Amino acid sequence: MQNQIPKNDLYTPTFPPNWERSTLYGEAQWINGGAFRNSDFSDSGLPIIKIAEIKNGISDQTNYTSKKIDKNIFVKPGDILFSWSGTPETSIDIFFWKGFEGWLNQHTFKVEPKEGIDKKFFFYLLKYLKKVFVKIASNKMTTGLGHVTVNDLKNLIVGIPDKQYQKKIVSILSVFDDKIELNNKIEKTLEAVAKAIFKEWFLGAKGENLKLKSLFDVAEITYGYPFKSDLFSDDKNGTPVIRIRNLDGSATSTYTTEVADAKYKVKNGDILIGMDGEFYIRKWFGSEAYLNQRVVRLRPRGKMSWYNLFLSVVRPIRGLQLSISGTTVAHLSDKDLKAIKVRVIDSKNYEKVSAELDRLYWMLINLSLENRKLQETRDLILPKLMRGEIRV
Repeated sequence: MQNQIPKNDLYTPTFPPNWERSTLYGEAQWINGGAFRNSDFSDSGLPIIKIAEIKNGISDQTNYTSKKIDKNIFVKPGDILFSWSGTPETSIDIFFWKGFEGWLNQHTFKVEPKEGIDKKFFFYLLKYLKKVFVKIASNKMTTGLGHVTVNDLKNLIVGIPDKQYQKKIVSILSVFDDKIELNNKIEKTLEAVAKAIFKEWFLGAKGENLKLKSLFDVAEITYGYPFKSDLFSDDKNGTPVIRIRNLDGSATSTYTTEVADAKYKVKNGDILIGMDGEFYIRKWFGSEAYLNQRVVRLRPRGKMSWYNLFLSVVRPIRGLQLSISGTTVAHLSDKDLKAIKVRVIDSKNYEKVSAELDRLYWMLINLSLENRKLQETRDLILPKLMRGEIRV
């Protein structure tokens, strides 16, 4: 968010003097998600909603469980979710859940405002406080992770206007979020169309002239550069760097003054895969940045389409995620990637199908970029409304 919070006023951010003061904790119920184990996962049941699902929706990498779970962590569309733990700049955030019903994973609160507070207003209040949360979490970082605790929520003093004024603020900010939501629905439709085309031509009846090729034959594979972490900073000095933690949300606040070969530059549309922990597969739309080690970039070669390449690696990467085991963290290797086979059509229809898939792919990238601009504009207006600099 854009509001600047002085260090000595971290727990007393600015609000209009006529707004009623209260602790943030006292204005809502804060329900933490559950701690799920691999043994809880199953092929059916309800999805387990982690930060990856909150940011990117249900995907082929989503885990499910059919076990009976505490109903308090049941999540339904419209719930406010607050991710309170992780890498501060990329993980600490507030969301309206738009997906299917499911079970909330640990390190995220389900937030239920108390009676008399407009739910959407409370969402925007938390968004206004995001910079505060990030700073609080950054002050407590251990091994790269930070947290916002219940005690922090109890110490935060916030302002709450009357219900009518809450609704006026919501009416202004909702214009941006309604457009974002419309774009999200368009994205889901385009994704469904692309998957249907892929299934028809590469997995279904029309796949009569299919050939299996090595991933390295149809894609340009680039592994990230081992940048020196002691040169990383968040002061925007130098060039942005993409680490595994930045794949969710396609955004990075890490910069380096170190210079690397141009081949390590990532551009919008590039396919990125995290090689440690959870093997995230993402279409990057966070503008040009360097690729850090343990992240691999894929670009199509020859007649291979971007979307065919993306959809072709999802299932095998997912299979590797489930099969690779280590002492603590799963690792994706060069050998694993070289074992992946990709289906291509050996017919005159291949160029036509590839062109259609590419058209859908870049429509999705452009929609993601438009949403980023809408979010930035909303986040520019939001603090001005919350501080009373814009009266409505």
